[in-house]
Amino acid sequence: HQHRQHTSLEPLSQRRLRTLSTKSMVEANGTSTAAARALPAIVKAVPSGDTVLVMGADSSRGPPPEKLISLTGITAPRLANRSTDDSPWAWASRDFLRRLVIGKPVTFVIEAPASTVPGGPTGGPPREFGTVYFEGLPLQQHIVAAGWARLKGVALQDEVLAPIEAASKEEGRGVWNEASAASSVRSIKWAGSFDAAGLVAAFGRQPQEAIIEHVPSGSFLRALLLPGFEQVTLSLCGTQCPPLKRGEDGVEEAAPFAREARFFVESRLLHRSVQIALQGVDKNGTLLGTVLHEQGNISLELLRVGLARVADWSSQLSDNPKELREAERQGEGGRPP
Repeated sequence: HQHRQHTSLEPLSQRRLRTLSTKSMVEANGTSTAAARALPAIVKAVPSGDTVLVMGADSSRGPPPEKLISLTGITAPRLANRSTDDSPWAWASRDFLRRLVIGKPVTFVIEAPASTVPGGPTGGPPREFGTVYFEGLPLQQHIVAAGWARLKGVALQDEVLAPIEAASKEEGRGVWNEASAASSVRSIKWAGSFDAAGLVAAFGRQPQEAIIEHVPSGSFLRALLLPGFEQVTLSLCGTQCPPLKRGEDGVEEAAPFAREARFFVESRLLHRSVQIALQGVDKNGTLLGTVLHEQGNISLELLRVGLARVADWSSQLSDNPKELREAERQGEGGRPP
């Protein structure tokens, strides 16, 4: 139901944006000089409907720098955690922004420096406030036009954003669709609250739609299976990347090439729509599986570039142990990028 609404609303928002030229909107919003000094980046992650994690476009010398940017002037519904449910429309709001910009080139301007805005995720960059431009327009305009965030503060009087919000509200788009608000709240099955082996049996090794939510290491992922919203911890079947662990002091300890392996996977899978085939459960209750994305099988890719080794014990559970071995041979002696 949520997905149908998403697809039907997107053309409306695009039509709304096309009624105003990029030039007039940027100038009216007082951001022509800001847009001119905007820095290029790639969207690496979309934590919520009003926040993006961007990274430098050049990864030739290792993982590039990152910035966590909350978009100024708007507020999107808050997503659930283990202690609180979604705010109405939180998932649809985040999913609209995720589908719009994940992996895409953007530019950005920081308006409040990190030193004054604490609160980034553990181990990640601190949260900053700013504007991100996508296809010539501030993301705020794309989001408000689709109805997936509300204006706040001085933006309530903004001569471009305020009329866009008024139109979205009048047409009942996104968060303004109050009649369907209750049904938009997900029922999440958190990891540990269900039988992992039962999930493997239920799906019968058939690929399931999923979104990769977190990449602790190159071969260890956290994902959300769809449409049932099962949160799973997944170890790549038959594949082992160098380990990463965080000490008691919070400092991350990385084996050689561990960070490169994690970045290799993050840059291809984080917050992307993928398919996951579940193939077993290890002795700790962690699911074993294979992740397929639009470019192929992430396990084979890791092995081919020398960022992983075949894990003997779990490779026998995979559907393609010979392919894994062949990919490993291709990667041996090769230098990881």
